[in-house]
Amino acid sequence: ALIGSLRVDYDTTMFDQRRIEKLALLRTGDPLNLVVLDTMRLGYQLAMWDKGYADAQVDTAIAVNAEQRIAAVALRLRPNWPTKVGTITVRGNEEVDASTIGNSILLQTGKPFRYTDLVESQRNLYESNLFRLAVFSVPPRPDSIKNVEIEVRETQMREARTAGGFNNVDFVQMDGRFTNYNTFGGARRLDVTGVVGNIGARSLSGRLLFREAQRDFLNNEAFTSPTWQVSADVRQPAWLRKPENALA
Repeated sequence: ALIGSLRVDYDTTMFDQRRIEKLALLRTGDPLNLVVLDTMRLGYQLAMWDKGYADAQVDTAIAVNAEQRIAAVALRLRPNWPTKVGTITVRGNEEVDASTIGNSILLQTGKPFRYTDLVESQRNLYESNLFRLAVFSVPPRPDSIKNVEIEVRETQMREARTAGGFNNVDFVQMDGRFTNYNTFGGARRLDVTGVVGNIGARSLSGRLLFREAQRDFLNNEAFTSPTWQVSADVRQPAWLRKPENALA
């Protein structure tokens, strides 16, 4: 069946026609696809949630004329009541303080409960590299106050790696990296890297794979002495208790 008519009833104080049309995945004349229609319904529902109406609903009505194979589709957007964030409970944290998690998320008690804030908050926790699991849940009941429960599973707070290689310029080279994802608490990330080159330059020059080394420089101690480089980077997320700020 083809869609003969498609009507969307909505609150004009919440959306304009341009926004409604942008979220519409089906048009008059398109084949009636119930999967796409349900995705379209969910898109309208999330759009209302993103305006602080987490209990919004979208009613769908379909009437099909079997003989003409034409369908009339109607959607009604019902925002219901505004919703705000209630209490925020964190479970499963051991080394990371609950206040650190609270500073890293956009959800705050008393503020409108929005879909994008929920998604961004979960992304912030994963990008901190402190958690291998961060699940947000809200008790499924119609209420203007939404209590949020955060279940986390911490990952390893420290990580180290080393690597090595060789070539006919730097001879043998070694490098290492150490990362602490929660330095002194507060989700501060510390990265320390170090590189040492020219290892064994004097004893390896002219031998085996190093026969073609830059011989003109081998008699110059400055070019055969070990070289090194060390750097450190500290990053403080949620600077001034604002998740969108970071100081490095």
